[in-house]
Amino acid sequence: MLCLTMVTALCLSCSQKSKLEQFVDETSKQCPIDLGELGKMSSIVIEENGDVTIELCLNEDYISEDLLEANDSSKYIYLDGVTYQPEYVQNLLKEIVNEKVNFVYRYVGDRSKKKVEYKITWQELEKAFNSKPVLTANDEKQLREQVDEMNKTCPIKPREEYTLDSVTLDKGFLTYHFTLEVNSNTLSKLEESVIETKAELAENLRQNLSGMESLFTTCIMTNRTIRYHYRISNSDKTFDLDFTPENLIEMMK
Repeated sequence: MLCLTMVTALCLSCSQKSKLEQFVDETSKQCPIDLGELGKMSSIVIEENGDVTIELCLNEDYISEDLLEANDSSKYIYLDGVTYQPEYVQNLLKEIVNEKVNFVYRYVGDRSKKKVEYKITWQELEKAFNSKPVLTANDEKQLREQVDEMNKTCPIKPREEYTLDSVTLDKGFLTYHFTLEVNSNTLSKLEESVIETKAELAENLRQNLSGMESLFTTCIMTNRTIRYHYRISNSDKTFDLDFTPENLIEMMK
């Protein structure tokens, strides 16, 4: 979802070609497209059978190894999030449905050259669009208003050992900035158990989903990762716990 959202921001130019052909032509001219730490989009083409294929070369130092393993859950997480995507992404996918072609996205590891490919049929996309109402709110404005409201309460101590200093919003992230009060022994254990800490935080968010659903939805629609950034007091050490739009969609099931 992250990759598709970034590349589909390119505008459709006026032409006698179909909107789908316009998008592919204009985007193909820009390839390879830098996607930051994630990697790059190598190509976008319309295949001879009419399917639209996007190939993404992923930075294996950055991505989860699971992303290059064939797993149908990746496809279904994407489908679950169709109606949470930004409007211009939805418009592209609707053109795929209108022309009754399929959408294929292919991931390639930059070092291993390992490939995994997912095909989403136009019928699956159509069903996903019909399963939920399409959200078209002014998401960026809404998210900024939510951040402004949160910052009015900062700094605040949710628990004795840490303080929420501020909340910031940038192009790819909604970031909670915490200062963590720990001793050297606790810090060592904390650094060793970041995965467990993220799992515990995810479970806590699930249990409080009713209060977080609006925030999750606007982050999904604006393609933002929720980041918990921890600064250790009296130290230059920091660590981050990230929840991508895909993670948020899965948590909302």
